[in-house]
Amino acid sequence: MARASLMIVTSLLALCLLTSCDVFTSPGDRVARAEQLIASGAYGEALVELNVALEKSPNDARAQLALARVSLQLGSPDAATRALDVAEKAGADAAQVAELRTRVLLQQNKHEAVLAATEPGKAGIGSPAREELRLRALTALHRYPEAIELARSIQGSADPAGVAAVSLAEGYARLGNAGGARTLLEATVKQRPGAAEAWLALGRLQQIDGKLPEAEASLAKALAVAGGQLTLMQQLNAAAALADIQLARGDLAAARATHLQMVKLAPDGALASLLAARLVLAEGKATEAVAAFQELIAKHADFDEVRVALASAQLASGTLEQSLQQTATLAQKNPSAGTLKVASEVLRRMATLKADGVDYQLSAASVHLALGQPYMARLALRKAAELAPDAPQPRAALSQLELRTGNTAEALKIAKTMLEKQPKDASALALLAESSRVAGQYAESARALEQLWGQGPSAATALALARVRDEGKLGNAPAALEAWVAKHPDDLKMRGAYADALRQAGQNAAAIAEFEKLLATAPTVVPALNNLAWLYYLEKDPRAVPTAKRAWQLAPHVPSVGDTYGWLLVESGAVQEGLNVLEGAWNDGGLSDPELRYHYAATLARAGRAERAAPRLAQLLAEVPEFPSRDAAQALAASLK
Repeated sequence: MARASLMIVTSLLALCLLTSCDVFTSPGDRVARAEQLIASGAYGEALVELNVALEKSPNDARAQLALARVSLQLGSPDAATRALDVAEKAGADAAQVAELRTRVLLQQNKHEAVLAATEPGKAGIGSPAREELRLRALTALHRYPEAIELARSIQGSADPAGVAAVSLAEGYARLGNAGGARTLLEATVKQRPGAAEAWLALGRLQQIDGKLPEAEASLAKALAVAGGQLTLMQQLNAAAALADIQLARGDLAAARATHLQMVKLAPDGALASLLAARLVLAEGKATEAVAAFQELIAKHADFDEVRVALASAQLASGTLEQSLQQTATLAQKNPSAGTLKVASEVLRRMATLKADGVDYQLSAASVHLALGQPYMARLALRKAAELAPDAPQPRAALSQLELRTGNTAEALKIAKTMLEKQPKDASALALLAESSRVAGQYAESARALEQLWGQGPSAATALALARVRDEGKLGNAPAALEAWVAKHPDDLKMRGAYADALRQAGQNAAAIAEFEKLLATAPTVVPALNNLAWLYYLEKDPRAVPTAKRAWQLAPHVPSVGDTYGWLLVESGAVQEGLNVLEGAWNDGGLSDPELRYHYAATLARAGRAERAAPRLAQLLAEVPEFPSRDAAQALAASLK
């Protein structure tokens, strides 16, 4: 019997070794393992470890705190609250409990309660968690001036995860300085390559700006370093955004890889299921996709994104009436979504078209685009091009789509192919010009626009040519604008663009003359007044302050206008009056603009408030690598030390 018992024990030990059995692991070891798993982003595995540990030690404070943390990462604030109740009774650290309870409030969108819990000087939550939580709440409440001030105070070594930079960037973007937001985030991820939230925010901003290759790289990086930083829902949303970009450009292999990431994160998640069905549709299996979307709707009735994709699948499967019904219902439910209304109108017209005709396929492409399914639009446009190989419209639309979805090389290829057949085709020249510009081929873009201008001058071509010459540093940016204004002297919009191009080129006298001509006809155009005032200042013209005042009186809450007027007052010697105006511009959102920040700090220094000016200058110089007055700001900062 003893030998038999020994054999059984030996067999059990062997089985445990083969199956990673750890029945003898203590609850404490499991909790430690769970904490490591949370830090690595393996939230599901951490939850398993904690549940096993809590079966043996249900009142373990450390385990309950870890359970609260992982519950928050999994998007379950109620479960986190239950765990915190037990942890508190078990004698858990009060500061940790207070912090996690506040994170529960944040996840429940109780932002005012978060602010109450994080009041400066209030006992409970330690730094830097207090400031981080307060910053998130202020940002969520769109109280951007307060959020920006707080974020600036906690940047640097106290912000290893880049949370302050993300909040700053959102504030800047919301206040109209998207370029500054992007620059800030780019600097943040360079300094902190493991800052997942910063990568995610940068990817989203790049996606909005149409910089799709850059957005794809940033979103992929966010997912790669997400462990312990991004919640499950943040990761799923990042993956969904990444898949959108991949699907849009037709890279099904990359989208499938992203889908596998989503399945690993949430095997039964709605977003993963939606992407799976969209992949089926992109593969040309429209009937199967319809069934998959309908099954998903049965589980998630309020998931409108699925219904939008279903309408696209129904169109692709040839059930035009069902697609129209689906789209019209969505349009009624979401009256602000104009694209849905447009899609419905096109679908109605399609009922009168032949399904095997070019017009039908072109219309189908426009519907797919309106429904947010560019990969299906691409298929329809390719069919249209096959049906009418000599017609320029399908290829022009396809080139535009490729450009829009980040396939710049393909857009260039299509445009050049079109021009080989029709060397003077205006749409092909315009597409070649824009594709070349996006690809950074400015000289080629300018040549295409010059040819287009020679064939038939237009305001749009003049603006495009000025932009390309400026971006590519090709010189003579205002020339086409000048030619247009000479022939169309009453086109005030173009005269303003011409005057501004002259200003940017440093041709102050010519710019002044053009702005004066514009204002003689339209004396209340604020941007023209504001720019003219600044040019007068540069040229030491005494009309500078009165002109700036006129602009400010017309638009007293536009920060750039307040900046010009306030600074010109200061430069004229009216320091306190200028400070009052600059403070107003600061509070109206100008605190996101580097030039206004410098002017405000410089005015504070002139007003004898160096203790307020010095830290503002230090923050500005540390944050913004380039702005027109940086040298002056550095000199002033040095003088205040």
